[in-house]
Amino acid sequence: MTLDETIRTLTGNSLRPADRCAFQALYDRLPEADQKAVDSALKRAVPVSIIVKALRQEGHQTSSDSVRGHLKGQCRCIKK
Repeated sequence: MTLDETIRTLTGNSLRPADRCAFQALYDRLPEADQKAVDSALKRAVPVSIIVKALRQEGHQTSSDSVRGHLKGQCRCIKK
């Protein structure tokens, strides 16, 4: 890994466009089946902490604050 790749990995900027929050960038990278699992969990009102725990167990980095901010529209995502 080059120094540039290491810095981008540590800052997370290489995978997050400027118009998306960290959670949306993660969601966009998930396979379709995993996106559906997240959507289903949210529809069933599964606590965000459980969804985050499941994502982390699958090797994804996210936080409850990031998910909650996105769900409340308090993130950097372009608002429709």
